[in-house]
Amino acid sequence: MLSTITKYNYVLFLLLMVGSLSFTSCGGSKPVVVEPVVDDRPTWVKSRPMTNAYYIGIGISSKHRPENDHAQNAKNNALNDLASEISVHINSNSFLLSLEREYKFEEEYKSNIKATINQNLEGYEIVDTWENDEEYWVYYRLSKTKYAEDKQKKKDDAMRLAVDLYGKAETAKSNNDISGAFSFYFKSLMSIKEHWNEVNEVDYNGGKIFIDNEIYSNMQNLLREMQLVPDKKTIVLDQNSNYQSDLSIRATLKGQNVKQLPLKAQYLTKSGTFEKTVLTDGNGLVSFHIANINTKMSQKDMVVSVDFSKLIGADAEQGIVKPIIASFTAAERHIPIKIKLPAVYVESEEQNLNEATGNTKLGDVVKSEFTKNGYVITEDRKKADLIVKVKANTRKGNDANNFHVAYLDMSIAIYNAKSNAIILKETKNDVKGVQLTYAKAGDEAYKKAVSEVRRKVMPSMMRSLQ
Repeated sequence: MLSTITKYNYVLFLLLMVGSLSFTSCGGSKPVVVEPVVDDRPTWVKSRPMTNAYYIGIGISSKHRPENDHAQNAKNNALNDLASEISVHINSNSFLLSLEREYKFEEEYKSNIKATINQNLEGYEIVDTWENDEEYWVYYRLSKTKYAEDKQKKKDDAMRLAVDLYGKAETAKSNNDISGAFSFYFKSLMSIKEHWNEVNEVDYNGGKIFIDNEIYSNMQNLLREMQLVPDKKTIVLDQNSNYQSDLSIRATLKGQNVKQLPLKAQYLTKSGTFEKTVLTDGNGLVSFHIANINTKMSQKDMVVSVDFSKLIGADAEQGIVKPIIASFTAAERHIPIKIKLPAVYVESEEQNLNEATGNTKLGDVVKSEFTKNGYVITEDRKKADLIVKVKANTRKGNDANNFHVAYLDMSIAIYNAKSNAIILKETKNDVKGVQLTYAKAGDEAYKKAVSEVRRKVMPSMMRSLQ
């Protein structure tokens, strides 16, 4: 056996042999040289370049993408990376900040502008590419000086357009074309949306104005001074009008009629919310038809307001537009809709085996159901709009084993009180009652009829009347 020292020396010998740069096999083979690993990646792949002169964009893509578009994908990633370096600063005196204080949409605005930068990015140049078996890399850059120059040129062009549109808005306003003025103001404001975060002072009519703030203020004033005047304070719907009516609204500004203004009407119907937009005519008038109202609701409102979506145009970018629209204080009218249900007079003739019952059980149920649905019950026939006639009688059926059967036949008819024309009629026959006597069997049939009228007959008639 080897001693401990001998074992140690043997192990040391093996380690030295393995760690040597070359070794000789027992067969006397030539020495094998182990080459060091060489990192041939370019410097910009190993470490992101740092420079004050350029915006940098580096993109990478796997070569194993199923679409086989790794070069294009890497380019897209690089340009997105480059665009992310272009920050959006908010000036403390900008139009955007004045809105942000109240409506909190700075992040949404920044996101929108970032998307615009990505879409409109130009002037960049490719610096280098690199690839191996697995990945494809590309390096783009954009001169900060060139970007600033191009941005200023675009801003100058946008400001000239904004001033031109602003002038058209002012001309339209002086001609009392309020709808046209608002449209031009809005187009002017949107033409410089990429610069809302900056101070935008321009020359106009020999003076200086902060154009975005001026546009917004003028739009607010137009809406604030506008009035919507309905031809009636309350819309009353009743049976005589078949629960329908028309409403006219006049739009005015400082006493002048506003033409071609999109006004939107909204109110609840049986099937949901009715919504319609109509342009005012040359006299500033618009008319809406009210129908299909749920008569169970005693009172509700019809709301008439300026339809901003039609006024500003369907091509507006809703993400940015929403906070602006929300900030407007526009003319809006709430016109109450009052449902005037008919006064109802109920007469009931109820017999049991051709004898008066001395009560009006069925008639009382009819009154209760009309009242529950908002109708007014009157005891004066002359004041009634509707006459309801209830007729009921029982007749004998068979008897067996000391039990007697009675059948009840009834009808409920509704008439127009003025014309006496029948509006609606329901009949129910053979309502069965069983008791020890025919009279008591008749009473039992009445109990069942009362339940039938409450659960089925009257709800069906109420639906038909509405």
